[in-house]
Amino acid sequence: MNLAIAVLFILVTWRWGDWRNWQKYNASILFVVMGNFLYYFLYSGQLLWEVKPDFHWNYKFAELIHSFVTFPLTTIVFLTNFPEQFNKKLLRILLYVGMYVSLEFIFLQFGKIHYHRGWTFWMSIAWDCMMFPVIALHYKKPSISYLISLIVLVIMITAFPVL
Repeated sequence: MNLAIAVLFILVTWRWGDWRNWQKYNASILFVVMGNFLYYFLYSGQLLWEVKPDFHWNYKFAELIHSFVTFPLTTIVFLTNFPEQFNKKLLRILLYVGMYVSLEFIFLQFGKIHYHRGWTFWMSIAWDCMMFPVIALHYKKPSISYLISLIVLVIMITAFPVL
């Protein structure tokens, strides 16, 4: 399932993303990947959510697929022709939140994601509602997005202590 999602995002990016100019989005791609790696570094051995691997691979391989394929390609497509008008920005963000929530719901139904330490599907929805606006903000104003990310990190570590 992880590979299928990666292939889907490759096709979507090839069709609708500005993949030829991926360098424009590189800083935001690295921001997203860094956030994912920071989660795995801080919560290693005590994950809040865990993507189950395809076949007999371990979860680290599944996360590498998401970190180096799914998340960067999502970032490219999300930021390609990002609108200037507030209502269109909001619609774009809601579309991507809906897409991620739908994919996670499918993963949940097929047992491909597990929650631990009190994390829930509803918390993932809240996370997605925070994540996409911060990615959009990072593209235009990185310093503000780093400040918001630091606040989110403090909230996460307070709510879900690193053991």
